[in-house]
Amino acid sequence: MVARAALLLGLLVPGSAAGVVDAPSVHAGPEFEASALVAAAPIPAQTAQASEPAATEPGAAEDLGFLARLVTWLRETTAGLGWLGPFFFGLFYALAVVLFVPGSALTIAGGVTFGLALGTLTVFVGANIGAALAFLIARYVLRDRVEKLLANRPALRAIDRAVETQGWRIVFLTRLSPVFPFSAQNYFYGLTGVTFTQYVAASLVGMFPGTLLYVYIGAAGAEVAEASGGAASWGQTALLVAGLAATAAVVVLVTRVARRELQKALAEVEETPGATA
Repeated sequence: MVARAALLLGLLVPGSAAGVVDAPSVHAGPEFEASALVAAAPIPAQTAQASEPAATEPGAAEDLGFLARLVTWLRETTAGLGWLGPFFFGLFYALAVVLFVPGSALTIAGGVTFGLALGTLTVFVGANIGAALAFLIARYVLRDRVEKLLANRPALRAIDRAVETQGWRIVFLTRLSPVFPFSAQNYFYGLTGVTFTQYVAASLVGMFPGTLLYVYIGAAGAEVAEASGGAASWGQTALLVAGLAATAAVVVLVTRVARRELQKALAEVEETPGATA
């Protein structure tokens, strides 16, 4: 996961990826975002087995190139807006979530553009607004169409049954260790019985670790690039990269625990009499 993030980072900030690529790897990820449209690196609380194609697959390089151009345009536009930049970035991110655009590159770009603190806040708010909008669209606007798109998916049926009894807990666990793409989750949960309040609360907590990690990757990459050019202290950069490694390790641990808990919850549903009816 971090290796693919480093590839994206290298496209966005030339010369930066080498300084962060040795951070601990995470097996699955927040993907701000998996998509039916274009490919990107998975993020720990938002894509796992349903991640996008590897960078070596046909068409993946073009997808990464598209994301790089998109993010470059977004960063340049944001830079020209001054203090309005974070607001524009956050709104753009929310729209990207609704439209199934992979958010991993955008999340890294948030760290490159705004640094760790402001970047995390900007991306986190934008991602949650987008997730809430997609949920409401699925529930009240495009319900029939979304139901058809998500039909005949056994994993989704199991999760749907689990949501009936465990609600917010299932949303929380799939945000930390998803079994299908983040953007699809947003629409799927709009079809379930989970309340909007439970959905938003569970998403707020579950999406934070992955958001922090990918923004951290972007911020560390920008710092490495500046240090290489003599514009920043290598000591400060080393601390930032060390912090990234520690953050990645914690996210890996949390993701693995969440995956085990999710598997147990789904197994309990399958063992319940009448669950497969």
